[in-house]
Amino acid sequence: MEETIPAIEGTLVALSHTLKINGILLLAELCCQGKIQHVLARQPTHIPWQQQMQLFSRVRITNLKTQIISEVQPNFSVLRTTKHSEMSHLEGGGGDDDDDVPKSAFRGDVISYRGIITAVIDEASGIYELDGKTRLVITYLLEVTGELWNENLENVNETNIPSNNSTEKNAPYRCLEEGDSVMLHRVHHTKINGTLHLICCGRSLVEKNR
Repeated sequence: MEETIPAIEGTLVALSHTLKINGILLLAELCCQGKIQHVLARQPTHIPWQQQMQLFSRVRITNLKTQIISEVQPNFSVLRTTKHSEMSHLEGGGGDDDDDVPKSAFRGDVISYRGIITAVIDEASGIYELDGKTRLVITYLLEVTGELWNENLENVNETNIPSNNSTEKNAPYRCLEEGDSVMLHRVHHTKINGTLHLICCGRSLVEKNR
């Protein structure tokens, strides 16, 4: 049975792109008094939160309901926003060394990385070179988010978020270009033939400046 949660407050430790998976959704993780709370937003009015929330800031989200999204034991549940949910910013936070955030909130198999796109290896597959020495792989994100191709997200809704790297006219859009400065959050890392590869998943966030 769904349980109503009046409000939660905490530090934003993870934020997804808006993802096109059975509709448009947004995922966030808040650390609330040492416990990680997973928030799922599907309401169209909540999708713009992605552009309004900043990692490691403190936020408050109201009017949530619990929802089990996997019944495989142990059950995995999230807090789902409702049409009455609101998000507001709180004072404090702003750093990844926040005392309220336990080290367990930061998985050892994912890292953050800041760099410059120095080459486009395979645009169709989402493979790039960073800083002349590192490979960035965003293949998964190519299929589930339009944000990397949308330069202007002021009017995001279910009809104008492109999927599969296309614009409204169904023409390919350049995702990342040589010279772009990017900040990567929660990316997986591995070495292949001595070269560091950074691999994005659905929980990864790619912030770019051009």
